[in-house]
Amino acid sequence: MNGQAMQMPFAGGPGLPLGSYDPALLAKALTVNYGTDVATLTGGAALRVQSLDRMLYDTIWADPHIKAFKLLKTTPTESTVDEWVTRAAYGSPWGAVAGEADNPPSTVAELQRMVGFVKYYRTYREVSHPATITRNIVAAIAEEEQAASLYLAGCIERDIFFGDSSVIPEQFDGLLPLILANGNERAIIDRQGQPLNEREIILTLAAEIGAKAGVPTHMFVDPYSQSDLDRTMMDSERFVLPQRSADNQYSVDFGIGAIRTSFGTLNIVNDIFLAPERGWFTDTEPLDRAPTSSRGGDSNNPAPAAPTKVEAAADGTKGLMPAGDYYYKVSSVNKNGESAAKAAEAVVQPSAGEKVTLTITSDDSSITGFRIYRSAVDAANDADCRFLCQCARGTSGTDTFVDDGSWVPGTTCAFVWDTHPGDPAVDFRQLLPMMKLELAIVKPAIPWLQMLYGYLRVTRPLRLGLVKNILPTPIAEAGWNPLGV
Repeated sequence: MNGQAMQMPFAGGPGLPLGSYDPALLAKALTVNYGTDVATLTGGAALRVQSLDRMLYDTIWADPHIKAFKLLKTTPTESTVDEWVTRAAYGSPWGAVAGEADNPPSTVAELQRMVGFVKYYRTYREVSHPATITRNIVAAIAEEEQAASLYLAGCIERDIFFGDSSVIPEQFDGLLPLILANGNERAIIDRQGQPLNEREIILTLAAEIGAKAGVPTHMFVDPYSQSDLDRTMMDSERFVLPQRSADNQYSVDFGIGAIRTSFGTLNIVNDIFLAPERGWFTDTEPLDRAPTSSRGGDSNNPAPAAPTKVEAAADGTKGLMPAGDYYYKVSSVNKNGESAAKAAEAVVQPSAGEKVTLTITSDDSSITGFRIYRSAVDAANDADCRFLCQCARGTSGTDTFVDDGSWVPGTTCAFVWDTHPGDPAVDFRQLLPMMKLELAIVKPAIPWLQMLYGYLRVTRPLRLGLVKNILPTPIAEAGWNPLGV
């Protein structure tokens, strides 16, 4: 530059005084902007290198969230029909004493053969051949294998709690229907839309299980109820203060991990599959809301058609529902998926304590059950109907469901288990562990099935506890008030 200052076009360029600029020259500057459609990028944006994070981020559950399935003791079965024998009594409570020279009356143990049925959990996956040879964020087949494993584990985790073979025959029965059908009635506590925030509930359940010769070892709750328990216990229990850290600070522990009772230490486990959504498979579509379109299924295995008609009427018999206006929606289900929800033809207005009878008309033979959704009391419309319960479909094409108020929409359940080593009340009977079955390649794509065969076996239902109709405080504070209290 021969000792002369370099002249810039925007600061005293040729023919311009120092400090001035030419707008026409400035307009020609290359800019990168923020466009994301690469086919339309021009100017400096066309030169911009994309920054792509090569990490795949899950926005739903991951392996650490599968808790109940991992906790269950897995025992092998060698047949699709699994049998075992229970002994409910050693003999009559009478006749154990006798006279000096008398024989006591004869007595025998009470034995019963029980039967369980293995269910088949599978998912079909396929990756195109070009996807296997291109440079991807992660390896395509490895990603789908991992997704398939987590998908099956999530389905089993959900069904451990809520599976119901009367509604979807291909499911195994979960804890909810098994406890309701065979459990100890005193170990079933109904919160009727209140949070899980009373210590007496836990003590009662522990005592009921202990009275049936069990050991309460785990209580599974939803994450919101975990916070309710934390608040309840932290306000009333004694704790040993921890030592100060190196920077002279205390670490405050607000989490309740276990509760010692007179019948055993009860470990508190929060499980996201117990959230009021009752299992969720995307981060934007909770399963407790009435669907506006079908969920699941494909062209070869479609979800069922929606009911053709839903009628709701108060029937005058005694129930638990408060008086008010209620809206109902009903969807159809089968093993492939769930239909869009059909709204009842009119709002129903039961008096206090009345029941409501739904009459559901359907004509799709693939339907095996229905999911019932109900609004909060005195809702303005049917826009927010939340999951109430499910029921099986009959064979006539017209089914009735009686809502007596024993279930509260938008709530969830908690379960107390006896998983004492060597003598658990529940285990998982497994015919086939998780495996990959490669299928024939008939087009430029790699297909396979991932599978696991088994079922939940409950051998001692009286050693299990249930708290139903829990409305966690954060859900109520967010505006859901199903009973108007």
